[in-house]
Amino acid sequence: PTYSEVTVLLDPISDIGLNASSPEDGKGRMCVLSRWTKALEDKAAGEGYYFPLGRSVDGIPGELNGNDGDWNRPAGHSAWQLGYSCGVANNTGTNFAVGEYMCEVTLPKTSKQNLKNPMLTDELNTPYYVTYYERALSLRNELARFLHLTTFGPTSAELDALEATYASIKDGTTDNSTDTSSTNTTAAATSLSHSEAMSKLQIDWVKAQMDPTTFTSGEFSSHRKYWRKRLNPRRWETYRIGEAGPAPCELHS
Repeated sequence: PTYSEVTVLLDPISDIGLNASSPEDGKGRMCVLSRWTKALEDKAAGEGYYFPLGRSVDGIPGELNGNDGDWNRPAGHSAWQLGYSCGVANNTGTNFAVGEYMCEVTLPKTSKQNLKNPMLTDELNTPYYVTYYERALSLRNELARFLHLTTFGPTSAELDALEATYASIKDGTTDNSTDTSSTNTTAAATSLSHSEAMSKLQIDWVKAQMDPTTFTSGEFSSHRKYWRKRLNPRRWETYRIGEAGPAPCELHS
C-alpha cells in the first residue's frame, strides 16, 4: 500500500530471461500490475477486485519506445492515472545497475479525501500486486485460432490436414521446388523452428485461398454477384426518363 505517490522500477518481461530460455515452447507470458479496489482488510472478506494498471506481454511492443515486452498502460479510465517510461539506467541504485534496461512508473497514492470532512485524509491500506501469467498453447489450438480468424470456423478435418502440413513443413519434408539439385534438396530437408514453420504454413494457406486455379469453378466467387443475381427485380430498371436501365448484374449496373 502507498499513502503517498511512490516511483517503482519494473523489469520488462522480455528482460527477465523467461522467453530466452525456451523460445519454442509455445507459451504466452504476461506480467500485470494491478491494485485491489478495497482495503486489505476487506479483501480477506472477499470484497473488491483487481484493478489493472499496466501490463508487460512477451512479444508485444511498448507504446512509447516500441521495445518488446515494455510495460504499457491499459485501455480505459485507468490509463490517465499513470505512465510508463522505459529505458537504460544511467546510474546504479537499489536492485538495479548502470546499463540495465527497465521501466519506471509512479504509483498513485491509495489514500483519499474524507467525504464528511475534506480536511481529513482516509489512509486506506489498499495493496498493489504484480502477477505473472503463463499459458501454453497447443499446436491444434493455435491452428484453430488461425482458422477462426480467416474462415467461418475450423473443422476437425481442416485441423487434421493443417497438422499434417505443419509436421511436413517443420521437418523439411515439403518440397516446393521443381529443382532436384542436391543443394535445394539439402535446403528443403532443413528443419524449421515452430515460428518459421507456422509462418510458412499460414502464408501458403492464404496463397492457396487466393489462387483461383485451385477452385472447382476456376474463378473467384462474388458475394455481390450472388446477391444481385437473386435479389434484384427480374425486370429492366428505368434510370432515365424514357430510357431503359441496365439489367441486373450487367457491368456498371
